[in-house]
Amino acid sequence: MNSRFALGAAILFLTFPAFAQQLPDAPKPHPAPNRPAAPSQQQQPSKPAAPPTASPAPSAPSAAPAPAAAQPVDPAKAAAVRHLMEVTGSAKLGDEVGSYLIAQVHDGAVRGITPDARFQKFMEAFNKEFASRYSSSEVMERAVTIYAAHLSLEDIQAISQFYESPVGQRMIQALPQIVQDSQAAGVQIGQKAAMDSLRTMMAEYPELKDMLPPDSAAAPGVPAGAPAPNSPAPSAPKPAAPPTNPGPGR
Repeated sequence: MNSRFALGAAILFLTFPAFAQQLPDAPKPHPAPNRPAAPSQQQQPSKPAAPPTASPAPSAPSAAPAPAAAQPVDPAKAAAVRHLMEVTGSAKLGDEVGSYLIAQVHDGAVRGITPDARFQKFMEAFNKEFASRYSSSEVMERAVTIYAAHLSLEDIQAISQFYESPVGQRMIQALPQIVQDSQAAGVQIGQKAAMDSLRTMMAEYPELKDMLPPDSAAAPGVPAGAPAPNSPAPSAPKPAAPPTNPGPGR
């Protein structure tokens, strides 16, 4: 992924809905054990139990609401948005998103569909089906509409002028690495905080001792916060498609 696309994708992040993930159903609470009723001063005759009622059939999950019809965009404003996409390198985002999704299907299916000849046939069939349903131009037209709904023509022109300037071009080149390094730092800090928190709970939950790696801070010659011996170092997360939003339209 080149740096211009990474910046453009980051800029457009808020203009695209995240890939929806269906949350698992909340676990049902375990029924409380039967306990003897407290003795009362006057014992009442027990009533016959009511016949059990049939449980209602689970309803089918409701479909996601269809997106609202896009409002027409002023031609001058739409042209300004497209120019901003060209300047930031995000005009090809629709193609890049499509390629990313195909790669995700490839990586997920390669572990489950065998042998290789059958997997190749599967990917060829998927690529054909996907190409008949996915439109990169539709993605970009949706982005134009969303940009126009949140920014004025003057805002869009000013943002374009910034990214056309020398400092804006340097921002385009530097921002992908800034985002990646910031994510890696956040993962490292958060991972250490999580491990330290779990280790403080070992006295109450001794089973954690077998689940956690050795405490690297206790090992001689190992600086605090360093990865435990023989444990893989945390890798920086790869930016999703689209990546996080640096927000020129903020």
